[in-house]
Amino acid sequence: MKKFLLTLVTFSFIGCTTANGPSFTKMAVTDDEALIYVYTPERGARTTIPIPPSISLNDEEIGTLEFNSYYALKITPGDHVLTAQKVRGNLATIQVTLQPGDVKYIKYVEEATGNVKHINGATQQSVRSALVEQSSELADREIINTKLLSQL
Repeated sequence: MKKFLLTLVTFSFIGCTTANGPSFTKMAVTDDEALIYVYTPERGARTTIPIPPSISLNDEEIGTLEFNSYYALKITPGDHVLTAQKVRGNLATIQVTLQPGDVKYIKYVEEATGNVKHINGATQQSVRSALVEQSSELADREIINTKLLSQL
């Protein structure tokens, strides 16, 4: 397992659905490290389950990705596997290869699958989650309004 340095600052409370940390700020990256921003914008109307996913990097749990928030992960360059999973949800996985000085943006998204269940008179829409690499141009517009998560 590769060693990596995580620059994490997480600020979350059980039951909250949005982060309350400082607004997004770009971090500097040195020539011997790389940076991954893992983010999710504000929960939209299409999201049916307001439960945030648990995020892991190379099988090590990072924390819960609250809606409208991000993690900044400073790591060693190389191949890394990022995962996101909700309780009883599908496992979203993305492999990221980083060169020294690279900055990548990974967005957590939820997509309706079209499967509808009727349980006790309530209608539930099935949702599939995914981790998607975004261009810096698109991510800069989406991540600007997110809040940094920090660990208490």
